[in-house]
Amino acid sequence: MADRADDHFDDNHAQIVHPLRALIQNHCYLDAFIDKGGMSLVLMDGLILVPIIMFAFFYPIEVLSWVGGVLLFVAAIYESCVLWKRWHPQGS
Repeated sequence: MADRADDHFDDNHAQIVHPLRALIQNHCYLDAFIDKGGMSLVLMDGLILVPIIMFAFFYPIEVLSWVGGVLLFVAAIYESCVLWKRWHPQGS
């Protein structure tokens, strides 16, 4: 009798799905992939901050000016959103 490849596999495992297809089926929610809650966001921010800190050792003035510019930009965007919501209430 011939040895078939299907005889060696067990049907008790999960179906193999491409990650992009699973993301689209979950409407781009990462709950199935990232189960650490807010900690995953902190870890991603850490990945962004490490090169900036290393760069700051050698070019502190440039990093300080870039970080200050980014903070000013974020503050301007936040304040514009606050003003927009104040002058355009959703309930009326």
